[in-house]
Amino acid sequence: KFETEIVDGSKTVERVRLVKSDFEKDRIKDASVISEAALQSALDLIKPGVLLSKLHRKSYDALISLGSEVPGYLPIVRTTDPSGHGSWMAGEECAAGNLVFLELSGCKFGHHAPLMRTAYILKPEETEAPAWLVEAECLIQKTFEVCLPMMVPGAKANDIDAAGREIMMNNSFGLSMAARLAYSTGSTSTQPAGHAGWGDADFSLVGHNDGELKSQEGGEAGMVFHFIPWFQKYDEPSGPIGLSDTVIVTTEGGQRFGKLPLTVAVLKG
Repeated sequence: KFETEIVDGSKTVERVRLVKSDFEKDRIKDASVISEAALQSALDLIKPGVLLSKLHRKSYDALISLGSEVPGYLPIVRTTDPSGHGSWMAGEECAAGNLVFLELSGCKFGHHAPLMRTAYILKPEETEAPAWLVEAECLIQKTFEVCLPMMVPGAKANDIDAAGREIMMNNSFGLSMAARLAYSTGSTSTQPAGHAGWGDADFSLVGHNDGELKSQEGGEAGMVFHFIPWFQKYDEPSGPIGLSDTVIVTTEGGQRFGKLPLTVAVLKG
């Protein structure tokens, strides 16, 4: 007769996978190079009259051409739709005075490095970006500057979220912020609905999570997040304003995988 104890093993694998190995870190770095090049290829096409579906096709073609596997999600391309994570509709075009939002990720050996960028097409009468957009860009950049140094092993998720939220919500134009500042990413995760994505719900920098960030014992790699200080603008021109990157936790603070500037692309109409 054996003495047994039944324990809850839920999320055991997911918790272990939160801290990346050195191999995983290198694959995420590979994916980041692909992500940035593919996203830049779409940014370069943006001008009035260009179909959003063409931006989607260009960025996806670039991902595959650059050596990506099939990513967890297809590239997201949006303009005026304020409904959350919608994407393009058939016949929808880039237009002067509108935002264009891109989010995608390359994938290497099942490992992802998602990022967001935003463009704005100037109206004919505009010579520079509007004040609301300049302020949004500055606040996002400040959130990176303040929060990434906080992303060290032992830091609490909700403390980092609070610091970022204080910066982001101090905007002058009534812009809304996402519910979380970052979510764990890197590996391919299986969602409850059954599809594989580049993010998961296992650890987020969000107000209700008092969990601590972690890294390898005796190693350089740690938890990896998609750091997403992005706004949603509901008045015209509506749409998302996002500048993001994949970030790894280290003893020196959060380190970006990417190199693309954290700037909004302001384009002539």
